[in-house]
Amino acid sequence: MTEFRARMTTRRAGMTVVRAGMLVAIKSPVMFLVVLLGILLFAFAPGQWTPAWVVNHDKFVHAVVFFGLSVLLSLVFPRLKLFQHFVGLMFFAVLIEGIQYALANRGFSFEDIAFDLIGVVVFYIVVYSVKLLSDSKFN
Repeated sequence: MTEFRARMTTRRAGMTVVRAGMLVAIKSPVMFLVVLLGILLFAFAPGQWTPAWVVNHDKFVHAVVFFGLSVLLSLVFPRLKLFQHFVGLMFFAVLIEGIQYALANRGFSFEDIAFDLIGVVVFYIVVYSVKLLSDSKFN
């Protein structure tokens, strides 16, 4: 089993590349930055550019995006403490809403921040549930 894992994981220029079939995950701060910039671009784009399915499910999309950011943040920065993880993502949520307040055709929404928070909290619930289940299997 150890040989298999050794063959499946390669170290390149400070990045860990994990190969699993066709899936290649690169855990890199650069990737995290690219995702953040993509989210910012989408968040600050004029409202008419937003697809209808996003507008119709805006709050759900907020929760899903921040759940995904939580997953990515924990993979890219595994040593980040819970408090740092939480404060960083909440700062990002408030920053987005603050900038949207200053933009034409956008606005500040406490509901958006609340659903961003829900996405982060659901991530923690999933992580701790999996941890509890895996710990109970070995006891």
